[in-house]
Amino acid sequence: KIFTFDEVGARMKGNTSRYDGFVNENGNFTDKERVCHFKLAFDKAFESSSDNDYYFHNYTQDELDARDKRRLFGMKKIDLKWNRNYDSSFTKELYSLYEFREENVISQHANLINVTINTENDSLTKQYLAYEVIDKTMIKSVFKNKNDQKGDLYKCTYSSSGPADLSTSDSNKIGVEKSGFKPSYDLKTNEDSSDHSSLKTFIDKLSKRNVPAEDIKKEFDNYLDVDYFLRFAAMSWVVGSPDDYRNNYNNYYLYFASESNKAYFIPYD
Repeated sequence: KIFTFDEVGARMKGNTSRYDGFVNENGNFTDKERVCHFKLAFDKAFESSSDNDYYFHNYTQDELDARDKRRLFGMKKIDLKWNRNYDSSFTKELYSLYEFREENVISQHANLINVTINTENDSLTKQYLAYEVIDKTMIKSVFKNKNDQKGDLYKCTYSSSGPADLSTSDSNKIGVEKSGFKPSYDLKTNEDSSDHSSLKTFIDKLSKRNVPAEDIKKEFDNYLDVDYFLRFAAMSWVVGSPDDYRNNYNNYYLYFASESNKAYFIPYD
């Protein structure tokens, strides 16, 4: 089968892997060995010059509605990552994600694919990993109870605001990423309505020290799916990631199920 999508949103992604010289002004790839990670958005509309400075136009409401419904295998977006870590098998992360799911820990589906990128003057074919994006669409596929699908989802990273170590609920570390502000806890759902109370309460309740064990156990039982977290923690140790919550307070997502308000850790990168 061939799926054709016109005008797909595409951007470079990755903290240390993206670079401006990917394609030069003549439309030639500057280095066919060092390529870029990408995020593709099939529902993206280009309605203003804030999207980019060279391509935007007006849509009818029917066109916007149709674009909003566009999916590839049920997904609005996918991530594409080249072998930035030079894993000779190019399967370690793929296998790790699979093993997380085998232990009933929420993790991305992924697969190896060949990607060809064409410009007017050049062509590049490279093997990539294609990933399910951790977003509201993924949350809906995991949590079958609709009342649990409306919660807050945070991308947790060691940013310029500091580590995502869940030790303090400082407002300068929590929010929605924008120009000049990269929070450690970056909200990915309910961006316009959330007061961040789920995350702040979670941190405040579980970062207590010098309290009786039975008291802190009650807090953990109230705000964390403990059995799920133990499986997440065990598998994080088994796969040996050096750049995760255990080691650098980095590269994980937190989702707060809206009905139970309990937190679920999701491995990333």
